[in-house]
Amino acid sequence: MVIEFESKDGTGLLSSFAEVLGTNIVDGQIVIPSHLGNGYVKGYNLNTSIKMMVRDYELKEDLFIRRKVTDKSIRNVAFSFHHILTKNTQREGALNQLPSVQIATGGMDYEMFFPSSVKISAIVISIDLAYLQTLIGDITENTFLSQLLEKSQPSIFEELISPRLQEVAQEIVEAAVPKILEPFFLKLKAEELVCLTLSELLKRENKSAFHSLNTQDVQKIYEIRNQMLADLSKPPLVADLAKKATMSESKLKRIFKQIFGDSIYSYYQKFRIQSAANLLQQGNMSVSEVGYRLGFTNLSHFSQVFEEQIGVKPKRFSQNSIK
Repeated sequence: MVIEFESKDGTGLLSSFAEVLGTNIVDGQIVIPSHLGNGYVKGYNLNTSIKMMVRDYELKEDLFIRRKVTDKSIRNVAFSFHHILTKNTQREGALNQLPSVQIATGGMDYEMFFPSSVKISAIVISIDLAYLQTLIGDITENTFLSQLLEKSQPSIFEELISPRLQEVAQEIVEAAVPKILEPFFLKLKAEELVCLTLSELLKRENKSAFHSLNTQDVQKIYEIRNQMLADLSKPPLVADLAKKATMSESKLKRIFKQIFGDSIYSYYQKFRIQSAANLLQQGNMSVSEVGYRLGFTNLSHFSQVFEEQIGVKPKRFSQNSIK
């Protein structure tokens, strides 16, 4: 299944999705036809400057989404929260589906692939950069925010997200307020997600390293990232990754760090430990089984690295998760 759409103002996916599925948009929502899968996609116009889409579905066919931006002068930023709905993040085998947020600025075309029979849970918020700047206020003393909000070149960032962000996402989906207050509530929660995400970005080192990116390089970096995470038991070799990406090692490392905020190996290691925590929370595997599955041949080293990142040893973490 292929969905192609042209985006004039950061939107357009909902109507294109409905057309491809052969269904209608009712009250801003598409219900996936049963012969194609299950779930829904819902769009919200929270005001003239903020739009939000909630995607919670599973399809019986592979899905390609291709977006072409037709008006490069549109200045907005899209916050795409993937695998964020807490009920969907503890699935067996979903090691490369940890909750993450992608922040994309400028008029960048993109293509995304979603395999069949995989739960898609995402919240996408598109916000006008000028409006976002009014929310934040004076940014002149912060180089990173100034570059993010005032420069027009396409850029993209991605972060693994915190439990607090997941809680806010769940509040958006549940929206336990009277119907008349729902738009007001959702606007506040959307802005809260954006604020918490920017807080995480501001923790990055080398905030001044902000280079324009082209669509082709971004796609290559994501292909490399996905290959690297496909088997977390094997540490990445930068030389091999650079060869696959047809880039120099220095360019690969620079772009990777700009997008993901970390070196290739450090990102891999953090992802591997978060995946270990995810498996331990499921309660189906022992600490040693999780360690060996993720490529740790020395369980003492696994315990040490796990504690450095999570704050407790894996055995204690596993015991606390079962309670």
